[in-house]
Amino acid sequence: MLDTLTEVTLVAANFFVYALFAYQARQWRAGPARVTGAPQAFAYLETELRRKLPTLSRGFTWKEAVGEARKLGVTADWSEVGNEVDAYEAYRYGGEREPVEFKGVLALAKGLRGSR
Repeated sequence: MLDTLTEVTLVAANFFVYALFAYQARQWRAGPARVTGAPQAFAYLETELRRKLPTLSRGFTWKEAVGEARKLGVTADWSEVGNEVDAYEAYRYGGEREPVEFKGVLALAKGLRGSR
């Protein structure tokens, strides 16, 4: 039979492991902690696209990636996503200013994350 100190230690260890698991599960569901710019939002979207579409080519364009995501039936404001993709590509390749709007891209990434 276990003594009281051993029982308390086992219960505390069990609680700690459970709390750690719950914290990790919550972090995983929440996605990135804080997205402060378009590059982070698009990096998050890329992570979710690659997870959901493992056959996505290495040198994909954002338009083709979003087109593939659309085929999955994820609910998103596709016109908003399209505008944000256009603005981001203009920023990346045309020297425009960094876009300040990326809510549609984040919503799409979260929708991909939530779909199984």
